[in-house]
Amino acid sequence: MVAGHLQEKKGRYYVVLSYKDRQNKRITKWISTKLPVKNNKKKAEQILNEYKTKYQMMIEGNINEQNEQVENSRLENLLFTDFIQDWLELVKPNLEKTSYTSYHNIIHKRIIPYFEKNPIRVSDIRAYHIQKFYQYAQMKYNLSNTTLIRYHANIRKALQYALKLKLVTTNEADLVEKPKKQQVVYNYYNDREIVNLLEKVKGLKIEFAVIMAVYYGLRRSEILGLKWEAIDFEDKTITIKHTITEIKENGKVKEVEKNRTKNKGSYRILPLLPEIEEYLLKMHKSQEENKKIAKSSWSDEFAQYIYLDELGVRTKPNYITQHFNMFLKKNKMKMIRFHDLRHSCASLLIANGISLKEIQLWLGHSDYSTTANIYVHLDSASKNNTASAISNAISKANF
Repeated sequence: MVAGHLQEKKGRYYVVLSYKDRQNKRITKWISTKLPVKNNKKKAEQILNEYKTKYQMMIEGNINEQNEQVENSRLENLLFTDFIQDWLELVKPNLEKTSYTSYHNIIHKRIIPYFEKNPIRVSDIRAYHIQKFYQYAQMKYNLSNTTLIRYHANIRKALQYALKLKLVTTNEADLVEKPKKQQVVYNYYNDREIVNLLEKVKGLKIEFAVIMAVYYGLRRSEILGLKWEAIDFEDKTITIKHTITEIKENGKVKEVEKNRTKNKGSYRILPLLPEIEEYLLKMHKSQEENKKIAKSSWSDEFAQYIYLDELGVRTKPNYITQHFNMFLKKNKMKMIRFHDLRHSCASLLIANGISLKEIQLWLGHSDYSTTANIYVHLDSASKNNTASAISNAISKANF
């Protein structure tokens, strides 16, 4: 039976084990927890119990001490580049495909190449090394702070797992000067520009995407994910609950279908506007006619989706982005991103007195703060009301 207790030495906790080996020889073993004594008693007790269990198994023959020493040596010399690859594969089953692809690209295209040139063991990595990587990446690739924040998230999560495995004693990423989010002023079209856009886009394949982005502020993924079952022509509603996104995997572009939205707030039921209902009915009729004309060439694979071409093939995400950009150039219109139509929708609502809380629900933001951070600079009406209120209050006080 393995006995053990905690011992304080030079301000740190040590595990002290006492047991008899297979030759009945009494062994006393000291193992550093690497934990400071202050505020770490519970963690140290947990480590003590883990070691007691581990050495009990070793005595019973389930763990070979020599193998353990080899494994410990391997872990102590484990390079950060090897560890972060192992971590990525470990968390892969718990990640959505889009998230895994994003993690994979960041780790293999940016993090690993840098630390291969500047090799360091996991146990030796410090905030300084991470900070140097951020500085290098920002200068080398001209990255935005938003992108660097994603890099930081990857490194921090990996080191948090290293902390759990006791490969490190602290998560050094928490000590780094984290890149700060930059205040972004979004581009958008005003009411006259939107009317002009809707007029010029008539009859084009991107018309449906533009209409849904302008009227409902839908994301590209939400527009592509619309199915006929989401349209309730009786109750006059449209439900946003399915998305289509695009990822790059092994150099190939793939589409990912999700039976859920970006976040819980993005799942929403919106009123089916009369002009949208009329447009959808025309689309449905057109699809039925195309199906008859195409006959055997018609694709039944995407029959449940709304946004199809003449042969029943679902519109691809990149098609919208590319052709919207080409359309604006061709018509010499102000250049904005397709996603900026979502911001244009919000700006129109604000200009017409709709509150930020209502806009949050309409656009499907996860929380109110997201809406406020993006659009508060446009909310001049509420600022004017506030200004009038304070002016009136002071004026009354003077009488």
